[in-house]
Amino acid sequence: MHIFFIIIAFIVGIFNHVTPGLHILQMFYYLFAMMMFLTGLTWITSSIQPFFPDINQFITVIMQALMWGTPVLWSINQFEAHPTIQFILKFNPMFYVVQGYRDAFFGEQWFWEKPLLTIYFWVVTLILLVVGSIVFKRLKPHFSDVL
Repeated sequence: MHIFFIIIAFIVGIFNHVTPGLHILQMFYYLFAMMMFLTGLTWITSSIQPFFPDINQFITVIMQALMWGTPVLWSINQFEAHPTIQFILKFNPMFYVVQGYRDAFFGEQWFWEKPLLTIYFWVVTLILLVVGSIVFKRLKPHFSDVL
């Protein structure tokens, strides 16, 4: 489904005279980055959920807050006068991916031109993957008891 919306955004961009350049190739990188991040997050949440069914409401609230904390419907440049707010908003790992998609579509920057954000994102992603893998492996024998 995500690929479908990327194609739609690409078509809309062409109709609005946005010509894609070489930066569009990093779309594959950001797609992979998002898949890795979400895999780690999913391993953790899906492993815990059978034991604590009410955690779904908590996860929904957190995901909603994180969604509004990503520059999907707004630009981080709106907060140029408030560098502290910019700094805090950049702690959301999805900021890196969403801003990366924006950079890929509009040909603004390559992902290696933001080394600190790239390192931060991959450190958080690797932590999620390792923790998610450990949690999943430890709880797997107990799934049949609670499902």
